[in-house]
Amino acid sequence: TDARIIKTREAFEAAMRAIGITAPEAGNVLAWDPLLVLGDALRHLGPDATAVQVRDYLLKVRNFPGIQGFYDFTRGDDQRGVSASLVLLARWDPAGGTFVPVSRPGGLPL
Repeated sequence: TDARIIKTREAFEAAMRAIGITAPEAGNVLAWDPLLVLGDALRHLGPDATAVQVRDYLLKVRNFPGIQGFYDFTRGDDQRGVSASLVLLARWDPAGGTFVPVSRPGGLPL
C-alpha cells in the first residue's frame, strides 16, 4: 500500500502494456526490480562505473521501492536485497486476466 511501491508497480504495468503484455509472467516480474536497482546505481555512478563501484553502491541501498516490495542491501547477509517478507502467494484469475493475492506479504494468510 506504500505510494512508492504503487508508483513503481504502475510504471511496470504501463511498460508491459506498451509492448502488448497484458498478463506479465514471472520472468517479467523477476527481471524488473534488479534492472531498476542497476539503473539507479548507474544514474548515480555514471555509465563507466566498474563492477566494484556498482557493488559498493548497492551495499548502501536501503528501502529501494520495487514492484514486489522494498529492497535493502545493507543487511549484508545474502546481498539479494530481499527477505521472505517479500513472498506473496497469488493465483491467476482468468476472468479478470490478472493475478489475485491469496496471502499477505511474508506468505501470511489473508
